[in-house]
Amino acid sequence: MRVSGAAAGVLRFSEERDAAVLAQFVRLQVIDPAVAYWRHGIEAAGRWLRETGNTVLRMPYTVVTPEDWGGVGGCPLGQWTADQHRAHATRTLGGRTGRRAGKLGMVWSEQDAAWADGIAVAKQYAAAHGHFLPPTTATWEGNPLGVWAKNARAGSP
Repeated sequence: MRVSGAAAGVLRFSEERDAAVLAQFVRLQVIDPAVAYWRHGIEAAGRWLRETGNTVLRMPYTVVTPEDWGGVGGCPLGQWTADQHRAHATRTLGGRTGRRAGKLGMVWSEQDAAWADGIAVAKQYAAAHGHFLPPTTATWEGNPLGVWAKNARAGSP
């Protein structure tokens, strides 16, 4: 079994070890690996946001962080994000962890996020044109704003 350098240092029992550090290692790696998985994911998510310049955690399921990202390299970030969505939907995501993910930019509702994106684009269009009466065929910065506005006026998502 291959262990990380940090784990090898903790597991070298020929040297004196801090009991608290050893207990935390055992709890995270043996007793509660889900906590370690969550921490690894939240660290990778923060790095992903910094590297990509995005402000929200919205990505395909297949996204994996680059191997050269050190301790968070190779993290299945798309899968981790999907796991957080499932936990949030089933109300099994802890309050503190959910708030931390939310502050980082987790998108809990795609419908709410799409609405917020549409509103932002509509504001840009209105500021540039002095009104918000786009034709159905209108696009703004690559967004089908006319269709979005027609659907919004009709009350459909």
